[in-house]
Amino acid sequence: MSEQPKPQVVSSAKDFFLRRKKRDEAVAVELPSGLVVSLKRPSVDKLIRDGHIPSDLAVSLQKASGGAGLKGGDLEKYYQVTDLITVHSVVEPKVLKGDKELTEEQYEAGYISINDIEDTDKAFIMDYVQTGVTDLKPFRPQQQG
Repeated sequence: MSEQPKPQVVSSAKDFFLRRKKRDEAVAVELPSGLVVSLKRPSVDKLIRDGHIPSDLAVSLQKASGGAGLKGGDLEKYYQVTDLITVHSVVEPKVLKGDKELTEEQYEAGYISINDIEDTDKAFIMDYVQTGVTDLKPFRPQQQG
């Protein structure tokens, strides 16, 4: 005799609210470089719809996530997207975009430049935003203990 499937219950509006609230919470995450930042998981779709990621850059992101190889201008655009997503994901320290050198006062006030973050850390942040921290645990080096 097989078990009867349990009837599905429709999620409440509060379930959706709590899920979004949890997704929007910032958590401390260790990056591949060993540095720790506070990250949130903004919706990439929402960043595109709100104009934070221009549509031409979104196309490069779509190509990259679809497994298509990036070359030339698409690769440059992909790096621009990783910078934008990093800026919108790192809560602490606060990341400033642009190539301008920061002043010592800005660093003391808790700001860093997008250029202070290594490319491998930016790629990790991209993966984190799209999948969450639990899916990234297999990629972290094992702690010696």
